Amino acid sequence: MNKAVENELTFLQNSFAIAGDYAICGSRGWLCPGDRSFTAEDNSIYQRELLRVRASLEAATAAGFEKIILMLHYPPINDKHEPSGFTELIGEFKVMLCLFGHLHSESAATAPSGIINGAACHLVACDALDFKLKLILQSEPYRP
Repeated sequence: MNKAVENELTFLQNSFAIAGDYAICGSRGWLCPGDRSFTAEDNSIYQRELLRVRASLEAATAAGFEKIILMLHYPPINDKHEPSGFTELIGEFKVMLCLFGHLHSESAATAPSGIINGAACHLVACDALDFKLKLILQSEPYRP
């Protein structure tokens, strides 16, 4: 896919993109264990996505980046807002920001927000933002 859209888009899978001093890491993510919709069949996808996120974060760290943004399609926690393998990786790699989508309509109202394991987390699904821009990073995000 990256070859098909060379110099136009960057697909994040086991890799990262560079934006100034920031490494933008990411993968799709997946439902987290403990979520009311999580089934036994979801576990293999969840485990694979953890490996992909780890590979992305390791690549950025190996390249010397300290300012890391993690982008996921799914939230990094389950619908009960419990920790997950994704939140462990956020803490381990000192991720500054975690941006995610997936939650729409009524579920957007219960989206995780605030600081999760050291990272400022933001739901950025277009409909949840009423299709308006959201200021995420002006200079430096809050870091506890």
